[in-house]
Amino acid sequence: MIDLEASSIAQDPYPAYRALRAAGDVFYDRSRNICYVGDYQAAADVLRNNDISTSQGVGLEPTVSGGDGAPHNRVRSYLSPAFGAPRVTGIEERISSLASGLAERLRGRKRCDIVADYAMAIPETITAWMLGLDESRLPDIRRWNNAMLSVNRGGCPFSKLKRAIGRIAGRKPDPRNPGIAACRTVLESHLQQAGRKASGGWVTDLVAEKWKEGELSESETVDIGMLMVFAASQTPSSLIGSAVLILARDHGLQQRLRNDPQLLKPFIEEVLRFEAPVQRKCRRTTVPTEIAGVSIPEGTIVQCLIGSANRDPKMFSEPEQFRADRQKNRHLSFGLGPHFCLGAQLGRAQVFLALQALLQSIPSITLADASERTCYADNNLVRSLLRLSVSLG
Repeated sequence: MIDLEASSIAQDPYPAYRALRAAGDVFYDRSRNICYVGDYQAAADVLRNNDISTSQGVGLEPTVSGGDGAPHNRVRSYLSPAFGAPRVTGIEERISSLASGLAERLRGRKRCDIVADYAMAIPETITAWMLGLDESRLPDIRRWNNAMLSVNRGGCPFSKLKRAIGRIAGRKPDPRNPGIAACRTVLESHLQQAGRKASGGWVTDLVAEKWKEGELSESETVDIGMLMVFAASQTPSSLIGSAVLILARDHGLQQRLRNDPQLLKPFIEEVLRFEAPVQRKCRRTTVPTEIAGVSIPEGTIVQCLIGSANRDPKMFSEPEQFRADRQKNRHLSFGLGPHFCLGAQLGRAQVFLALQALLQSIPSITLADASERTCYADNNLVRSLLRLSVSLG
């Protein structure tokens, strides 16, 4: 029997995904009341299915990630301008300057942790800009992210995530996770201040204005802020870390990307497919449902295994092979349907500019110790390197 909640899966989930697809693509674990979907087409159908809800999947407020239908569409329409093409284009030069400065400071280091010193530093700084937080808060943003990562350690049940975030019937955050409690406290105060005086953070000021106008509740504004802290930092940092690991193992690919900058965008799409930053997207059935021929009762948690769907041989040629120039790369890493990632364009832009700066500034990226075992966060929902020691020649 495949145990898809085993903590060991976080370090290498792909053998379990292959075993699941070989056994039938969809597996309903009655003991846990969880349906695991590993097939690309079945996962895509679930993500589009209005009878399979997000609002009870991960315990968030019904805003961006945890809402459905009209409430979700309402909040998404408010936030869309903060992540559209004009906004992203307007900050690309600032992101490029940030990335270039960090890369130049790292050049020549014989050993550095590229995850902590670069992959995390860039998205965390951009998150601070978005929220209008002073850069003295950057260590706090990192601590808050680590606290969120720890909640789903080893396939932790979603009820613990709900309790930790403190969104069940207005209860306070779980005191056993002080990092999340601190994040919520800081954001509540920050948003209240932004309601009186603009913070300079384009997301914070936008939602604070909607709060003042009565379009968003206080709980919704705080939920959006916490989502920005985690999603806006974690996904790009995971993607940059995975990309650097692939590059450090392949010097020829590094040179190809330096010689042909147009290859960088398809390279990033292939990293998204090959090492999806979000490995599972979670839903819950609202009515009895059939998924790929398997009958699923109402109230079942459905986990779309994005990391498995992205390696489905029925969808991708040679899916276990990393091909930097793969064409028509229709991966599911940013989701599909009404919940397609709102920040996908910003995420792609910052990863592109981060890798571009690194490749331009650093003539050679190598593993500092080829025998060192890669270590990922002990979390089955995300794929995130904890550290990566590299030499930057």
